[in-house]
Amino acid sequence: MALYNSNIAKIFFPISSIQHKKEVLNSKHFLKPGWYLINYPFAYKIGSKIPRSAKKAFKKNFLRSDNLIWMSRSFFSLMFGWVRVMEFGGNQNYDFLYYSSRGYIKLFDKDREKIKIDYKNEQIAINTCRLVESNLYLPLNKAMHKGGAFTEVDFLEGEPLILSNLEDRLAKYEKILNSFILNLDKIIKNNNVYWNMGESEIFFNFQLHNFTEDTQEKMLERKLQILQCLTKCPLIMTHGDLCASNIIVTNERIVVMDLEHAKLRHAFYDIISFPFNTVLVDKKFDLTLEDVKGRYWNKFNIIIEKLFSDVSIEVCDLIYIFLMHRSNDGSPYPKEVIEERLNEM
Repeated sequence: MALYNSNIAKIFFPISSIQHKKEVLNSKHFLKPGWYLINYPFAYKIGSKIPRSAKKAFKKNFLRSDNLIWMSRSFFSLMFGWVRVMEFGGNQNYDFLYYSSRGYIKLFDKDREKIKIDYKNEQIAINTCRLVESNLYLPLNKAMHKGGAFTEVDFLEGEPLILSNLEDRLAKYEKILNSFILNLDKIIKNNNVYWNMGESEIFFNFQLHNFTEDTQEKMLERKLQILQCLTKCPLIMTHGDLCASNIIVTNERIVVMDLEHAKLRHAFYDIISFPFNTVLVDKKFDLTLEDVKGRYWNKFNIIIEKLFSDVSIEVCDLIYIFLMHRSNDGSPYPKEVIEERLNEM
């Protein structure tokens, strides 16, 4: 066991590839018979058509020579990453498989028209479909619940937005933000679920640990005002991980993918998350909280005034910073950036 826990073992015995091999065999009743080559996170049938985006990723990882781990993974795939799927009955219509580190599997049909997604959890499948049905501002791919943990979506060929430059990413985000503002009245009208004071306090207390003691004092001084604001912010079905890597650009339009984090959250969640998910966490770009706020504050203010019309600007400013923490999924934004902003107040 000690060997497998070491970094050396991870290099020469890629655990992810071994797990992926098991997943292929577990999915054999969906897969067309034949030989499959595994190079995590993909498995494809020899002779099948590989999606363009997956082909790029496959070549990049398979031929990567700047990293010993990736070289060893490629070697491991060539030597041991072969699986033969035999006739098994059922609807064997899929010949390309993507295994997500988040625990779900995408099966691509042989005609590249549909993708079957196995979320391993029925509630996740239901949530993704609820998001598609109820959402008014995100450009989503249609999803149909196919029973159990399975959904089916249309296949889309395109490039991840994460490959584009900063200005293009933010321009695409602005389209989503404009759509949110345009549909804000409908969003408020169609969603009559709100936190009560007790639920708002739970959210508040959970958030508080993300800040230093000095900032916590500022939060606590305004606690009642913050709680009152939280009770006025409707809860809607949100994507939960809106970022450039989860957006596909296809035929000059964008489509938001990967809905496994779909959940009922405060209405600000996706809108405030995107620029920070996309920019602040990407060290290639130097964009601060102030830059984002300066660029979009007028539009954020439209939303704030609609939701919190009787609250002072100073408190709204704090609400904005407070809400942007991704509390219910962890991964808070860089503390030093938020601390710097709060200390200016």
